[in-house]
Order: sequence, then structure tokens, then C-alpha cells
Amino acid sequence: MQKKDLRTRVTTGTYTLPAMTALTAVLWVAPDAGSWRLWAGLVAAAWTAFQLIELNNRCTLLRVRSRMVSVTFLGLLLVLPAAHGFTPQSLVPLCVAASFRPLFGAYQKAEAQHHVFQAFLLVSLGSLLFPPLLLLLPCYCLSLAVHLRALTGRTLAAGVLGAALPYWLGAAWAMWRGDLGARAAEWAAAFRFAPPGDGGLGEALAALGPARQAAGAFMLALALMATVHFLRTAYNDKIRTRMFFYTFIVSEVAVAAGLVVRPQDFDTLAPVLAVCAAPLAGHYFTLARGRGMNVWFVLWCLLCAALCAFTYACTWMPSLIS
Repeated sequence: MQKKDLRTRVTTGTYTLPAMTALTAVLWVAPDAGSWRLWAGLVAAAWTAFQLIELNNRCTLLRVRSRMVSVTFLGLLLVLPAAHGFTPQSLVPLCVAASFRPLFGAYQKAEAQHHVFQAFLLVSLGSLLFPPLLLLLPCYCLSLAVHLRALTGRTLAAGVLGAALPYWLGAAWAMWRGDLGARAAEWAAAFRFAPPGDGGLGEALAALGPARQAAGAFMLALALMATVHFLRTAYNDKIRTRMFFYTFIVSEVAVAAGLVVRPQDFDTLAPVLAVCAAPLAGHYFTLARGRGMNVWFVLWCLLCAALCAFTYACTWMPSLIS
């Protein structure tokens, strides 16, 4: 029997996910083990990773036994130390990750209203914390129509109801408190995009700093590479699996565009991009073929480790690089 190479042993190994989980937990709270914000952020990240594990199990995203979807997600989060401290927006990636399971459950279903309702409801709940997340819903509608073949008048109505429900309840609460106008103004202000030029977008990108810039470039490059690989080799997967990955791609493109247009929201959008890109990156590292893939995989792991060290130094020990 041919001996497995390092990449195959890592991507299909039983202990890869536990080892990555332990490494993530240690590095996550290492800067300040007494900080409740770091511990709460770690819990939110773990819950999101669990949603991806369940999604991989139920939808069979990878045609071999592998946990690389969640492992890749945790690896991408490690290069984002500025987003490790818990804020209400830390729950946005969780809402997006949880929404994919009911969304995929609608695949070619004649009665998919409850699946679509749940998916849109979860995204809408996330939008209460980050209103521009609502712009992900047209992408879901596109995927329901083209890839999942589940968009009908009834499912569209169910999606609208799911998206509107949190806002109906929120509006009632705001009216009871007497600040409906203020809440509406804050919500509308969240959709103001910085115009390019005149120090707008360029200044916002420069204000990110080297750590966020490097992490963003790394994530976008990996997402692009994994997407191109999948599009070239999609014929190897079942039609059902292809449709799921096409849905990831549509969402990934939308989030990546948001990351470029709204760099001031990097700490919120980058983890959402990790949710959308992790399945594609996990698919690439696990299933790509070629003589140099073993070396290529090791190089990417080393690059991720070096980037993690750089971003941690920039975030927690800026005096070392100043």
C-alpha cells in the first residue's frame, strides 16, 4: 500500500481538528488570559466552527472524510487577532454559518418554505448587529433561483417574512421606548458607503494598518485560488455538491466586495469572508491533485503561521515592529 504524503495525513487525519482547536484556544487567549472579551470571542468562534462541522456532515461538502472546512476556518481566524475580542458583531459570522444549513436544506424541495424562512431569519438577526448584512439576502435569492432550484412565490414570501420578523419586533420595542426615529436613523447611516477618491476609500484602506492589510490580502488570495480550483474541477463532485459550492462562491464574492468597499468594517466582514471561503479552501487543500501539492500545502501552512506571528505582533506588541 502506497504511503500517504503529509498533506493527505493532515487533511484526512483524525487529530487535525482537535489539534487545531487546541492551538486556536491557546493563541486566542494568550495575550490576556484574564480577559472575558477574549474568552467570549473564543466561544463565539467555536460555535461558528461547530456550525461548519455540522454543515459539512449533513451536506457532505467533501467527498472524503475530512474536517478541513472547520480547520481552515479556524486558521483564517487566527490571522485576525484584532477581531478576537468579543463585540456584538462577533455573532454575525455565526448567523451566516448557521443560515447555510437551512438554505441548503431547500435544495430542489417542493415545500421549502420553512427552510428559506429559517435561513433568511438568521441573516436578518445578524443584520440587527450589522445592517449591511441584509445585502447578502439577494445573493441567497439568486442561489435559490439558479443553483438550489427552490425559488417560488411561496418560498420568496417565506424569505421576506423571515427577514422582516426581527425588524417588526425591533420596531415594536423601539416604539415602546420612544426612540424609533433614532434607531431608524442609525440603521440608515449603516448603509452609507465611503466614496472612492478624495481620501475616502483610499484613506480607509490605509487606516487599516499593515496587520489587517496583510490578513485581508492573504484571505482574498486564498479565496480566489480555491474558487478557481473548484470551478476547474467541479465535474469531480456530485451535482448537489456543486450547487452548494456555487452558493458559497456567490456569497463569497459579495462579502469580498463589501470588504473592499467598506474597509472600516474589516473586523466584522473578514470573519464572514472566512465562513464563506473556508469550505472552498478546505476543498482545495483536501482534494487538489498534482505533484507539487504536498510542498504547496506546506508552504501555505508556513505562510499562515508567519502571517499569524506578524499580525499578533502588530496587534499585541506593536513596539516590536515600530
